[in-house]
Amino acid sequence: MDQNTKNRCCLISEASKITKLPKKTIRYYENIGLIPPLKRNQGRYRIFSKEDVRRLMLIRKAKYLRIPLQEIKELVNLAFDSNCQVFETKFLQLLADKIAEVDETINDLHEFRKELVSIKDYMHDNHDQFSADCHLRECEQCAFIDD
Repeated sequence: MDQNTKNRCCLISEASKITKLPKKTIRYYENIGLIPPLKRNQGRYRIFSKEDVRRLMLIRKAKYLRIPLQEIKELVNLAFDSNCQVFETKFLQLLADKIAEVDETINDLHEFRKELVSIKDYMHDNHDQFSADCHLRECEQCAFIDD
């Protein structure tokens, strides 16, 4: 068995099943250079090596972590073109950055929730200022707008 046969894995339909990525997405990743240009067979079908499939798996997992495509490209290149320690260092930094983003979002959402509860409580406590026959276009003061 020669090296090309040994390294050959599958066509796009099988790569799609293995990676759980749609074929269209895989083609897109090739077009934008997220994976290197794929070899083609005589029928011009893409041939995926085991390494190509592993790249796609890493891309899928990085997308799940909401890492932007440009950072994924750098990450994938590090993973397959350098040693594991370099990849690990970069990946750990990306994870730390994502954790900080999530923490900030959580804090923002807590503040937003407090604001929503405050508005709801204010409107509930001042419901007597809301008249059933009042329309905002006719009203000079609104308990919510003019607070």
